[in-house]
Formats: sequence, structure tokens, C-alpha cells
Amino acid sequence: MSLRAVSPRREPPAVSPPAVSAHAAPARVGPFHVTRLLGVGASAAVYAATDGRVEVALKVRWRQHGSPQEAFMSARFREGARLQGWMCHPNVVWLHGVFEEPDYQAAALEVLSGGTLAEALKGRGPLPRAEVCALGFALADALDHLHDVGVIHRDLKPDNVLLDHARALPRARLADFDVSRHPAHSPHITEPGSHVGTLWYTSPEQFDQAPSSPQDDVYSLGVLLYEAAAGALPFEPPTQASVFRRFLDHAPLSPLSRRAPQAGAGLEWVVERAADSRRESRLPNAATLAALLMALEPSLSRSARARVLTPRVSRAWLLAALGAAPAEAQRELVPSLQGLGLLD
Repeated sequence: MSLRAVSPRREPPAVSPPAVSAHAAPARVGPFHVTRLLGVGASAAVYAATDGRVEVALKVRWRQHGSPQEAFMSARFREGARLQGWMCHPNVVWLHGVFEEPDYQAAALEVLSGGTLAEALKGRGPLPRAEVCALGFALADALDHLHDVGVIHRDLKPDNVLLDHARALPRARLADFDVSRHPAHSPHITEPGSHVGTLWYTSPEQFDQAPSSPQDDVYSLGVLLYEAAAGALPFEPPTQASVFRRFLDHAPLSPLSRRAPQAGAGLEWVVERAADSRRESRLPNAATLAALLMALEPSLSRSARARVLTPRVSRAWLLAALGAAPAEAQRELVPSLQGLGLLD
């Protein structure tokens, strides 16, 4: 593996965009009347808006007229919206519409009350094991849907997971498809030699320019689940050097049990297998990850989604990998997987 040096946030070189806050909010976008500002990012602002019947979160990206990167950035926004519009899944943020105007692009998105997972972890700290399993199951289910139609998210991280607090246990929704792609149908909107995604959650093979794979998203989800359980990233120290040293050495994650003893041996093993630096040893797909989380939290198996996921679970991988798992992890996982009909 010949890993290339990168910065923690890998974006194409660009002329510094004008401050988003310098732009006046549009009064109306399509049928939606803008009511208030919700947040500002590096290149987009999010507004609350309504058409009189439904409230949406309106993501507005101001065009950088005169910038050599404008064509690239507008194409990325357009493709992300197109792919998100394909999705019809309870754990993917719903897209109500996309709008192209001379001075901006906008996407009208479902409004959720719980903020981002990143905000929840900052405010609450580590999540209880049951919530980590439910969170992982919801996101693995969403990824399975994406991968089934050929889409790879490529930027799964706590900032891109929204929470719905309408239920007793918050439901996670996958958001932000700006760098997602369908390998067979998406245009080539990543510059040669550049990377997308965020360092901490990006699989090692992506730094060797390997074609995007569903297992890249599985890796990202493994790191995210570690962070949700431990309240910290699995790299010691959390630096770019330690990330690449782990990749080169194929070292395991910092033990989850050391930071989150309540997680248990089963969840620790599942997270390690999801975030394995070697693709050939990593969990093979999102459905298999969802099945393991069901085994750890049996109430999840009562979800209607469980019946959809089960046919895509890699039983052969489970049988081989669990044979080499620590005895404590086997005791947690094997009886439940047998009860689910996924192991003999």
C-alpha cells in the first residue's frame, strides 16, 4: 500500500468562496417561502422554509461566479441531489425538490427535530449500547438500500447523520449526498489525485485511488459506531499520522472495551470487523453488519426492515469470521444469530 499524504479534509483546490453570510437570504425558492436561518457552512446556508403545508430545511449553495471551480462544485451539488432523490427509505433524509437559479442552487430537505449525531455526541457524550446498536442498524439498513441500487455514500460521519426525536429511541437518518456517486452512472466529478470524504472515516484503499466500493461505507460506519460508543475517535492520538500508521501496519483499532466497557465483547468485535483496515477481512456488506447488530440487540429483529435485510446477509462470512472471534464475542453473538436463522 502506497498511501498518499492528504490533509484531514480533502477538497479540490479552490479559490476561497465568498462568505455565505455575505449573501442575503432569498425570500422564496420555488414554492417555499424562507422564514429563518438555521445554519451556515463553508459554501452553503440552511434556512427554514414552508410552502404553507410542509416545512423544509432549504440548503442553498451560492454560485461562485468567476471561480474556476464553479462548474465542478455545481455539478457535485446537482449529482448529490439527483442520487438522494433516488432514495425512498425511512432512514434516508427525504428530498422534496431541487432548484437551479442564476445565483444559487438549492435543495429542499425533510426537517428533523434532533439535530446531528455530532451535536448529540458533543452534548450527551457516549451513547448507551442499546442506542449504539439501534443507530448502527438504522444506518446499515440505509446503506444496504443505497448499495442495492448501486450508490456509495462516501462521506458517512456524525455530521451527516440527522436524528428524529419523534420516537422514544431517536431514529437516525442519513443525509448529505454531495460526494456520493453511482460508479456506473455518475459523472467523474472528483479531480484526479484528490479524495473525498473526511480523513477519520475514510477507508485506507481510498487513498490508493481504488474504485469506490460498498465496503468503504461499511468502514466509515464502523468508525462512527466506535465514536458513538466511546465518545472519541478510535485513533491514539487522533492525528493524521496515527491514522496512516494504522493503515500501513494493519493495526487493530484502539480497544473499544478500554474506553467503553459497557459496550461488551460482541459490539467491540463487530466494530473491529467493520472498520478493519484490510478490505478482505472487513465485513462484506451493510446487511451483514445489520444482522450482527440485530444479534446484539434482539428487539431490532422485530423491525419490518429485518426481513428485507436478511436475504443479503453473508452467512459464509459469518461462519468463517465467528470461528476466529474471541470466545466472549461468540457467546454474545452465536446463539442470537442461530435464533435469527443466520447460523446453523
